[in-house]
Amino acid sequence: MVSRTSLLAAAAVAFAVGVAAGGAATAVAVSTDSPFASQPDAALQEFDTVSVGCVDPAAEGAVDRTVSAPNGSGADLTLRENVTVDDPNVALDARFDRIAPGTYRLAVRTEQPANRTACDAGRPEARFAANLTLPSDYTLLLTVDGEYVGVNYASAGATSGSAGAGRSVSGGAKNES
Repeated sequence: MVSRTSLLAAAAVAFAVGVAAGGAATAVAVSTDSPFASQPDAALQEFDTVSVGCVDPAAEGAVDRTVSAPNGSGADLTLRENVTVDDPNVALDARFDRIAPGTYRLAVRTEQPANRTACDAGRPEARFAANLTLPSDYTLLLTVDGEYVGVNYASAGATSGSAGAGRSVSGGAKNES
């Protein structure tokens, strides 16, 4: 006759072995099924502040422009955007993040100068250029100081691909390419 203690010990060992085996199988499944594992590298290659200053509100804004070209494993994307800022002497900085599989965010931040100034006429505006490397299928959200500015996207599944661009915060012309 098998004692009750022996049965409980055997059940505990069987449970522990089952948990260990199941945990190992789950760990393997999670590590090989990562939605980020199969995506090509995406990166912000360069970010430049092109100009900052006062703009006549009656003058037409510079046209925002998006240019995309295939690079073998995805696309090289160049964004040129105008944004209205608080001071004509701000500095711009940017951070690039992957926020979901195939979805990225270019977060542009303004850095206020120590001595704030105002425009005698017109509005303060900054223009930047960003060069990015992205996979063939992507959605890129553009924010400035945490506020949504626009989106660019591409799908390699379409015959000729597709891309769209949002508009400038400062009211520059919309450009879709």
